[in-house]
Amino acid sequence: MGTEKQMELIAAIADLGGEGRVPVEQDAVTRRANLSPSTMSGVRAFFEQAGLIEPGRGTWAVTEAGLRFARLRSVDSARSRLVLRELWRGQWFEQAALDLLKDGPLEEGVLAGRLGEGLTGGRERWIYLVEWLVHALIVHRDNGLVAAPGTAWDATAGSGGVRADGPVIFDPLMTLPDEELAALPTDRFVALMDTYRTLFTSLTPPPTGGA
Repeated sequence: MGTEKQMELIAAIADLGGEGRVPVEQDAVTRRANLSPSTMSGVRAFFEQAGLIEPGRGTWAVTEAGLRFARLRSVDSARSRLVLRELWRGQWFEQAALDLLKDGPLEEGVLAGRLGEGLTGGRERWIYLVEWLVHALIVHRDNGLVAAPGTAWDATAGSGGVRADGPVIFDPLMTLPDEELAALPTDRFVALMDTYRTLFTSLTPPPTGGA
């Protein structure tokens, strides 16, 4: 199950459980998400470890963070991604990925393989994990290379990102043709600017001292 489908599954569980995060029988979730029970069981352990669903058997319920992620995902993608980034600070997979990238960018497949060394699950599972880490702004990806925040980007990585001694920021303004940018409806343009503000705010180091 790809990452987009996994996100849709979280959204389905959140919708069925409502604001009260009521546990939902698996049969109801499988019907809503159009998935087999075996497919769902394959992602349950990750969802639990990732803090998106409550531990349990036979029923599914999102955590508070899982509900926030699901609700924000359809209306404010930037904030939903920041929910994941904060939720996963200190998780083993965050720490492992950043440690593997401390010496510089790696190819996406190489990072996935190293994350899965000695662990269960096929290579596809670890590719999906890298995609989740990218979505959560924990690592950054460009042209198949993945880098940690604060890493100077490899000059051969291709276009589409701002390369500096700080985090790599993927910039639609650098990739959209002028005519497409000018043709954006006002609400879409405002939403794009709000996304920039959210992302830049999240990447700004906190003040180190007072006046």
